[in-house]
Amino acid sequence: MVARRAKALPPLSHLRTAKRSHRSAAKSALLVTSIPQKGRGVTTTRAIARDDLIERAPVLVVPREQILLIERTFLDHYVYDWGDSLAVVLGHGSLYNHSFTPNLIYVKCLAEHMLEYRAFTDIAAGDELVVNYNGNPGDQTPLWFDVK
Repeated sequence: MVARRAKALPPLSHLRTAKRSHRSAAKSALLVTSIPQKGRGVTTTRAIARDDLIERAPVLVVPREQILLIERTFLDHYVYDWGDSLAVVLGHGSLYNHSFTPNLIYVKCLAEHMLEYRAFTDIAAGDELVVNYNGNPGDQTPLWFDVK
């Protein structure tokens, strides 16, 4: 994998402005819980409508010289491809489990160092929130683990 060093993060005042202008009402309804046969995951305590913003999660871009180190740790299962690098997603982002029938999609906001999660379908209260780790909700490419 070819990677490049992360650019400096935007000034903190910019992040505060972005956070206020992209606030998610759904985020307060998220619950980290134990999911049978999967481990930890995220569920919702209320119904969420298709296209609703679930979360804007900040990311930490992994510097080029540290990518091979990350790939040797358990974090390798939690990072996202990020341009020519990798990113560790904060917030709930690294806890959403995989499904080939996801109810969330994510959009990479590379310049802002953010990952945006939106409801891909209507989601009922109590449902687990899941993404397709391949990026595209319809992509059925096998993953590095057996999907349950």
